[in-house]
Amino acid sequence: MRSLSLRALREARAALRIARVALHLAVGLATVLALFPLLEHRARAAVSRRWTAALLRMLGVELRLGGAPVPDCALLVANHVSWLDVLVVNTV
Repeated sequence: MRSLSLRALREARAALRIARVALHLAVGLATVLALFPLLEHRARAAVSRRWTAALLRMLGVELRLGGAPVPDCALLVANHVSWLDVLVVNTV
């Protein structure tokens, strides 16, 4: 009986996480359609970074940075391994 309630709790948490991510994706799409045409490049980049960082937190991804900062006018080449890498690079 107890394992059934734990399972139900896990399923409820997963459903809430999925709903929260779906809402975040919808708000992101609305932001891109309505707000991005009005913003300058720097503002769009800042909004994009904040949105992606929030998505990573919702997914439970912990981001740790190390090394020297990259200059603004640099080309970043990444050997990405998963779909999360694109989000991580956008967040930084």
